[in-house]
Amino acid sequence: MNSVGLCLGPALVGFLAGPIDVGVLTLRQRRTDPAWFGRVMAVSISLNLSGAPIGSALGGMLLAWLAWSVPAAFAVAAVACLAGAVATRWLPKR
Repeated sequence: MNSVGLCLGPALVGFLAGPIDVGVLTLRQRRTDPAWFGRVMAVSISLNLSGAPIGSALGGMLLAWLAWSVPAAFAVAAVACLAGAVATRWLPKR
């Protein structure tokens, strides 16, 4: 059963990442001046992708530190995602 979860989990995450990427990039497209669009999107996408290895490394260390509780590690990740979503409220409107 564990091997099935290890196969299906990342596949599901990869499958669901597409709609999230489209939504995030659409918001950036709407807020970006057309003259700067190519440059802004290139920098934005490269920064988004550069965070994945850092997040994986931090998540691995957190999981090792919270080895007694995998749900606690997921809760920390959920709180971090929520903090990022709340932080978008303070983004400049222009």
